Amino acid sequence: MPTIGIVGYTNTGKSSLLNALTKKGILAENKLFATLGTHVGNLYVMTNPETGEGKEILLNDTIGFIRDLPPKLIKSFSSTLEDSIEADFLLHVIDASDPFIQERIDIVNHILDEIGAKQKRILLFNKIDLIPPDQLKTLKKTYGTKNNVWISIKDAI
Repeated sequence: MPTIGIVGYTNTGKSSLLNALTKKGILAENKLFATLGTHVGNLYVMTNPETGEGKEILLNDTIGFIRDLPPKLIKSFSSTLEDSIEADFLLHVIDASDPFIQERIDIVNHILDEIGAKQKRILLFNKIDLIPPDQLKTLKKTYGTKNNVWISIKDAI
């Protein structure tokens, strides 16, 4: 079964995304390490609307990454982080309203590189409802729209 790893900096909306897509109902709070382990949800994606055929996909929600994550902490969460290594691709959730957006992206990419996650990463910019239209336009110009996703999970729930 295909697997998608949901990764990102802390408090970007990873658990909220899992809940929105799977109706899993896991804790999603705006606090450091609200998610301490992996949560897995199933998502059915219709591949043929005429016949109703589709495919089931597993979504793995992981801990939020932070700057200067100590090596001991990385080891403590190694089983959680291993789910990111084993996923078919990674959905990197980003807080579009974060003033340190590039720094956060770099931190997550650095940690993923450290743990050996080499699969394709899709950037999902969340919380676009919290920024003015001109800022969203600038972000889209900076990061492009091809292969990136721009959403407000809050509005999708």
